Amino acid sequence: MTNQNKKYRLFRLIKSLTINEKRYVVIYLSKHKKDNNLLKLYKAISKSPAVADDDSLKKDIKRSSDKKFISQFAKNKHALYLLILDALHQFHLRKSPYARILTMLHQAEILSNKRLADEHSDLLLKAGRMADEYELFELKLEILKAGTSFVVRPQISKRVMKEIEDLSDKIVQHSKLIHLTQRIVDFTRIAGNRLTLNQVSYLRKQGLEELNKLHLNLNSCYIKYSYLDHLLMYYTVTGKHYESYINGMKILKLVKQNPSMLNFQLWRDKYGSSLNRLLNASAMVGKYKLAELVYNEINGLDIAEHRKILVELNILDIYIQSGEFKMGERYLNSIQKSVMHVTRSFDPYTISVLYFNLALMNFGLGYYLKAISWFNEIIGNSGKFIPDRYFGAVTLILRLITYYELRQYDIIESLLRSTQQYIMKQEFSFKFDQLMLKYIRQITTITSMNEFIAITKRVRTELLMLSKNKAEAKILNYFDFISWLDSKIENKPFPEILKRKNLKIENS
Repeated sequence: MTNQNKKYRLFRLIKSLTINEKRYVVIYLSKHKKDNNLLKLYKAISKSPAVADDDSLKKDIKRSSDKKFISQFAKNKHALYLLILDALHQFHLRKSPYARILTMLHQAEILSNKRLADEHSDLLLKAGRMADEYELFELKLEILKAGTSFVVRPQISKRVMKEIEDLSDKIVQHSKLIHLTQRIVDFTRIAGNRLTLNQVSYLRKQGLEELNKLHLNLNSCYIKYSYLDHLLMYYTVTGKHYESYINGMKILKLVKQNPSMLNFQLWRDKYGSSLNRLLNASAMVGKYKLAELVYNEINGLDIAEHRKILVELNILDIYIQSGEFKMGERYLNSIQKSVMHVTRSFDPYTISVLYFNLALMNFGLGYYLKAISWFNEIIGNSGKFIPDRYFGAVTLILRLITYYELRQYDIIESLLRSTQQYIMKQEFSFKFDQLMLKYIRQITTITSMNEFIAITKRVRTELLMLSKNKAEAKILNYFDFISWLDSKIENKPFPEILKRKNLKIENS
């Protein structure tokens, strides 16, 4: 961590606290009467809307603090940081089996030092049962090792030795499996989402052939989960959507059968990521109704807000693809309220996709002004938020279409020029861009309905031809322009056309 990041880590920690954590931290700090100034410092940072420098913080607490506290400000900030961590440890201790077992191990060590053999043995027995219940292999190994402190080495039973060997084998298997999955994550991070045939072949060796060599013990729910998650990851990145969907549903079933898995933050976060991939896969195979189940599942998880937003982002995507905008509306408001607070946790690409989906959802609901505000949010930060050439052009053209829906032709006329200039500056030009710009320019001046239908049908035919070109097809993946044209030709709502189209896909 750089010195600059260290400088603000207390601020980041305090701003990350939930409402319940904040309440507990205040109570915890209040117990430390001698460190009353630390509570004042905590409250000053907590109330600050932005990152406050040391001088500003000193001014906030100077009147009610002694000079020594101010002179040792950096030291006191560090002391507050450690106290907050202690408070969070106490707050989450009861909810974390892992932490409780670690505490019992420490207590057993104290009893061992005092030569209290019976008490030591009883405590380790209790810790061991908890470690077995939650399949905490590493901790069970430590418990077994701690249990030998009163035993001469040759007297260690064969049963204990066999258990140690089995645990060691499970730990090695699980570590290899996690490493294998991480290699896929690292590879796709470099290669991107659109893989070549050679890259898919490489991943098959890494993802499946290496996996089969591990001879995994699938009696363990945690190893089985990691195994299924690995397959879900592999099939997702290689574009095998049905296989992704099947393995995602197996994970859902496994967690339902073993709810104690979700007592661990690590597995809650993993489960949230798995649900995200399951949503993507279910959308690709037309299982749109699964979104409701996943939404309820993710809402019941105690995970970070930004992780929930990512799942809700995919839920929005499913309702956009299926045309069920009204069903997605109930997620829309909550996401729009929290989105600005959590985007600092995301990379620019994720932010751009999130804003884009919010714009499309508002567009499908007929909230055109709100849709334009999200398109403007992307365009106004084009240096940060536009990940590729396709995305930039589609965003600008969709903004023009949204103004067309509002019948604001004067604005369209001025935006057409700036959109054309943007496209001309790009390294690569596409027929789609010029076709759609020409179409929008034409329909803002046409008064004859027959002429409007004729032009729209011609543009639809040309778009269908362009969709056979790989480069042009990438643009059409961002938004179903053909269905939008169909809505104009048939004079029916855009969502109705999308729903009809996706009903055909589901029934095929």
